[in-house]
Amino acid sequence: MLGPGGEKHGMKDEAICAECHQTVSREDIIRYGNSVICAACKPIFLQRLREGATLPTMETQFVFVGFWIRFWAGIIDATLWMIIAYPILIAVYGRGYLNTSGFIAGPVDLFVSWILPAICTVGFWMRKQATPGKMLVNARIVDAYTGERPSMAQFIVRYIMYFLAALPLGMGILWVAFDKKKQGWHDKLARTVVIRLTKRAS
Repeated sequence: MLGPGGEKHGMKDEAICAECHQTVSREDIIRYGNSVICAACKPIFLQRLREGATLPTMETQFVFVGFWIRFWAGIIDATLWMIIAYPILIAVYGRGYLNTSGFIAGPVDLFVSWILPAICTVGFWMRKQATPGKMLVNARIVDAYTGERPSMAQFIVRYIMYFLAALPLGMGILWVAFDKKKQGWHDKLARTVVIRLTKRAS
């Protein structure tokens, strides 16, 4: 069932706890300032506040994922997509496709190389807040201000801005290595950050 923003209710109604970094239902969270705390972590969180701890900020409650981890996650994603796409493209255009100098070989190439990757990438972001590569390194995309699941509009802007970030010699992508929140230009324009999830302590 779709909500007012065109998003599935079970997807938007989730958040990541600032304490245990687990994805939990919005029904099970408590909000303190900009911090989202799950019910299981509430007692420990309140005890820390009583002892004089300050409310965590985005910089203190999450571990931001840096350039090289994201680079290798991207390599994984690209490799998986090549395994899927190349057999289709070679079947349609022949082995000469690998040596073609044209930007787009035809309508099938347009769909398989450009349209389908956009659909799949945004779809994975909407469902899992990560592509398969990011999932393997335990990374998730969250809203830069709330730490919650970004909206569909944010994900679409983020995907489109990838191309803008890559245009000036990849500087918008390389910016991840120097930014304090490890944001590329596409992250900044979409108001997202990539964080590393940790397992709940046993």
